[in-house]
Formats: sequence, C-alpha cells, structure tokens
Amino acid sequence: VRLHLHHLGFSCQQRCYLALNQDQEQVKAFLDEKFKDIQNVAQALGTDIAFEDESWIQGNTRSGRTWGLIGHPPQIQVSDDRGGFHVLSMVTATGELVFEVTTEKLVSAVFIRFLKKALCGRTRLLLVITDNASYHTSNEVKKFVEDHSQQIRLFFFPPHSPKLNPDEQVWNEIKHRQLEKKPIKNRVDFQHRVYSALIKLQKYKEKIKSFFKLPDTQYAGLETSPA
Repeated sequence: VRLHLHHLGFSCQQRCYLALNQDQEQVKAFLDEKFKDIQNVAQALGTDIAFEDESWIQGNTRSGRTWGLIGHPPQIQVSDDRGGFHVLSMVTATGELVFEVTTEKLVSAVFIRFLKKALCGRTRLLLVITDNASYHTSNEVKKFVEDHSQQIRLFFFPPHSPKLNPDEQVWNEIKHRQLEKKPIKNRVDFQHRVYSALIKLQKYKEKIKSFFKLPDTQYAGLETSPA
C-alpha cells in the first residue's frame, strides 16, 4: 500500500490543524494591510516589533520512546504532581526573547507587569502584537498603553490565528524539545528546568530568528533598524 501511495504522489506527513472558527478574510486583511502598516510605522520611527503570547506548562506532560527488551517496557520514575506554571513571552525578529514565569492567574495586572518588564531599559518605542485574550483588551491594559504611548503600542492578531504568531514556537521548543528529554522529579526541579530552558533559548538568538522563517510566520521576518 505504501509503495502504491508513493507512486501516486502521496507521502506520510504530519497533519496540519486549521482553526475551525478562523476568518480567512480577516487573516488576509491582517497580512496584506494591517501588518504592513505596522511595519511602515516601525521603519519610519526605527522601532521594534515584538510578538507576545502565554502558555501553561505542566509538569506531568510526558511523551517519547526509548529502547527496551521486547515485553519489558522501560520503567522511569516520574512525578505525578499536576502543578505547572504560566509563562509569558515575547520575541522579535532580531532574536530577542523576554519572558516571565508565574503561578498567578493571568489577569490584566500580570500582563501589565510583563509589559513593564519588556520596556525596562528600552530606549525605543515598542510595537507589540498579541492575541485577543480578555486581559489583553481590558480597560486597565488600554489605560496603561495610553499612559505610555511614547513607549509602547498594542496591536492584535485576527481571532483564532495562533500560527501567525512566531512566539508560539517558544512553547514548541520548551515543551517538546527541552522539558521532555528528562523525567521531572518534583515541582522545584520542574521550576528550575523551565527557567533553565527559557534562559538557554534566550541566549540562542539564531534559534529565535528561525521562528520567523516558517511558512506561516515568514511575513514577520523583516528586521527593522533605527531611523
């Protein structure tokens, strides 16, 4: 069967999942108009464009295989602690990564605190693109952005469009390439592993730049330079 399918031009591939509620017209308008406008502002003012996202990382997520005798699957001691951490992160096409790890519920105050962290030490206006989560669009966040309009401006992706966000690749890297390599012993060990993985990625600028070279994210790969 495999040979016949291959002869017909088929191959075994990983499935691509499309958001059921995504509006393709909104996506097209974002790529053809809105993002180009954001790029024009960035180039005119010599600002940075950053892409932001959050994720819940849980300690008992495990996958992968290893070798063992037939009928004797390898046994590995792991923690059954279901705790985890919220991670907020932000990336730019120049290879910058800003992150924060917290156990707090994601609300406006936590998001504003992260934005302040991203602005710390920055001398240029920052244009941030994120999703439409309620704490991103709250009145508290709007007021913060208005009060700091010389430092930050906030824009939003079309609804149900995570693939457009290069920052989504942070979770793929951390969850599936870093944290799953070794079993997690306990919550303290898990927290240390999360921080270590993020710091390691933060130093690997070329890897972060590669997040902007995927078919769905290469639109955002143009770096801006000071005017």
